[in-house]
Parts: sequence; C-alpha cells; structure tokens
Amino acid sequence: VGATVVDLPTAVWHLLCDDGDAMDAIHRSRLRQIVIGGEAVRPPAVDKWMKSTAAQRVSLVSSYGPTETTVVATYLPITGSQAIAEAPNRLG
Repeated sequence: VGATVVDLPTAVWHLLCDDGDAMDAIHRSRLRQIVIGGEAVRPPAVDKWMKSTAAQRVSLVSSYGPTETTVVATYLPITGSQAIAEAPNRLG
C-alpha cells in the first residue's frame, strides 16, 4: 500500500531536499504529509522544497516537542520560507 505520512528528523529532510532523485520519488509516492522536527528548518531547504513538484501534493509540517520522542507540543504547516521568519520559536 505505501506510507502516506512520515515523521523525519529535519536533518534527513534536508538531505532529501538536496537529492533530486529523492524529490522525484517523493512526488511519485503515496505520501500526503511529511512531518519534520528535532532541529531548526533551513530556509534554503524550504525554498527548494516549495519549488519542487513534491510540494504540490505533499504537505510539510514542522513539529516541536519537549524531547525527540513521539510527543509533539506545537506544529507549523510550512508554506514557504516566510513562515519560518514569522514563527522561529515554533520550528524546533
């Protein structure tokens, strides 16, 4: 069937954004949402994501919790690098 939602460390997502083949695979996958967390999101990666075909159908959410566990205290849907500038304390 395939995963439709994944929760990744932000560092792993940054690596995916730098890999064109990975971005193409995300676009072709059944994913509908990627949740990232554990460290701050780099604005250049967000810009690259937003220009990709994957961003047209897969939503991106930055989450933050008290530790790197399954507990999430806040989240922010990422719609562009402007979202990072407006809410830096919510981007884990």
